[in-house]
Amino acid sequence: MAIDPYSPCPGGKDKKVKFCCPDLLGELEKIQRMVEGEQHHACLDYIAQLEQKFPDRACLLTTKAILQG
Repeated sequence: MAIDPYSPCPGGKDKKVKFCCPDLLGELEKIQRMVEGEQHHACLDYIAQLEQKFPDRACLLTTKAILQG
């Protein structure tokens, strides 16, 4: 399922995805599909790869923390 670009960003900055992380929209959709498919380990590995390319992005850090919790 596609992420609505006008939904709140998972990073919790009170911004919409379109205005906070538009460059990560495709990656956030892939992460969502992995979570829905219960592929948590693969999802964490993918987030780790993305963190190297996009360091300190709140949406990635928040999603990672939720999966590790």
